[in-house]
Amino acid sequence: MSVSGPDEQRPVNEQDTPAQPPADALSDAEIERLLAASTLPTNYSMHLLGFQTKEDAEKLAGVVGAFLRLFGTFLNLERLDAITVAYDYDTALKEVDRGTTCQELTATNDTFARGVAMTVRVLHESQVKCHIVAAAGLMNSLQEPNDPDYKLAIGILAHEAAHVHDLLMQDRAYPGVLLRRATGLFFYRGCKRKIKRKHSGISSAC
Repeated sequence: MSVSGPDEQRPVNEQDTPAQPPADALSDAEIERLLAASTLPTNYSMHLLGFQTKEDAEKLAGVVGAFLRLFGTFLNLERLDAITVAYDYDTALKEVDRGTTCQELTATNDTFARGVAMTVRVLHESQVKCHIVAAAGLMNSLQEPNDPDYKLAIGILAHEAAHVHDLLMQDRAYPGVLLRRATGLFFYRGCKRKIKRKHSGISSAC
């Protein structure tokens, strides 16, 4: 180990100077207050499927939960019912309990893209909610900031969380309609299109 004297010239090394936080960075106390106000439900469930060990699953669950809690500070996630992170993404999609009769879900898989996450609308206890399903291969990238897919994984999880927020806004605008029988109107995939019908009692598409 070498020690520099007070009058000794020392080469400038950027690594010797710790990075300074931005001037508008939040303090630790402010961050804690922000997270405490998160809209992430305390009773949502998380399912980790296909992991080699319980420790691996629990580690990723903690990371995913932390990101969701953060997203809940600027999105309303009170309608999040559950999240499933699975290595067999296709099967996990098909096994989501949607609480009503709907067409079977299939992951996008074409020449343009391969689906890795989806927010599924479910009907539980007479309330429409969301169940996020995500591929474990991508979500694992959330554990390592240096992973080349780290930012992509954050973006995709945030995108799915935004669907939860969007569902709440739509349900407030059209109460009692989503995933339920409509009268005179057929609501397609969350009211993206409205098609007038002569007959009542038509089930909305899922």
